[in-house]
Amino acid sequence: MPSRSISLSVRLTQEESERLARLNLPEAKTPSDKIRALIAAPENSFASLGDGTHTFAARKLVKPASDMLDQCEDHSDILRLLADRLPLLLGELASKTTSKELKSAEAAITEDFFELVELVLQAGLRRNPRLQNPELFKELVDDMRSSTELLRGRLNSK
Repeated sequence: MPSRSISLSVRLTQEESERLARLNLPEAKTPSDKIRALIAAPENSFASLGDGTHTFAARKLVKPASDMLDQCEDHSDILRLLADRLPLLLGELASKTTSKELKSAEAAITEDFFELVELVLQAGLRRNPRLQNPELFKELVDDMRSSTELLRGRLNSK
């Protein structure tokens, strides 16, 4: 049985109205759809993290950077990945309160971290990668390759 709709009247500043119009949310085109999506976002995004309060707090910390990236046409793919993924990692880590929980979470958090590293590397593989400093990226990838080879040798010798 569908729930009954309740009419709400909301006053927004011109700036808030413009921000709402600029929001790019899947399946949300009208202001009403966008508000519904915003209301559902914490519930949908944080369902796998329990109450999600730690992730929500981490998202609030990176929100200014995320907003800037939303408005910047030539934003870095790497900065976007970090703004989107770091709050999830921090929220997961912060939600663990005992050493026993940390031990059980280490595998999941480590996998998520390495997935982020892989996504950053894949961002550099694009035909026209959006990087603010491609030379630094190349230098760091070279350093990572050296470290990876050393680590692989050490792990294989054990």
